[in-house]
Amino acid sequence: YQFRNDLARAREVYQQAANAVPNETDYRYALARTYVRDQNWPEAIELLVPLQNEMENRPDVLFDLGHSYERSGNIDGAEGVFLRLLSLFPDHAGANNYLGYMLTERGDRLKEAIRYIQKAVQADPKNGAYLDSLGWVYYQMGQYREAMEWLVKAITVEEEALKQANPNNER
Repeated sequence: YQFRNDLARAREVYQQAANAVPNETDYRYALARTYVRDQNWPEAIELLVPLQNEMENRPDVLFDLGHSYERSGNIDGAEGVFLRLLSLFPDHAGANNYLGYMLTERGDRLKEAIRYIQKAVQADPKNGAYLDSLGWVYYQMGQYREAMEWLVKAITVEEEALKQANPNNER
């Protein structure tokens, strides 16, 4: 159902499974993911909060919770979750980038933000989103030459990815 984007039906099935086997955290997490995918942040958060301790060995659970907090406007909650995730998985590129970008968007703690983003870029130097984040933090710091360098790299990487995904498209 999820692959057909029938999230309501997927929720029904996951809820039935979670009710039938209450100790099986994977069903509850799959249910929470339907709300993340549907951008229903309050419902996602309600389901993810209890899972964060039960599934602490799964960085995706903490990432989804941090993402949901950020999207719902709870930036402090998101920061706390991402810091927790990074304390458990310090090399998690997505969390490093997300936290760094959040700090950059706030416009404060830019030196801290750049360290997180650089760690993400180091882990995945061909990720256009991470390169873009690095350009953005340099821009926010007033280092426009460095910003331009990283933003051009981001565009180049993304254009190459688009060419590979659709080689017949001249645009």
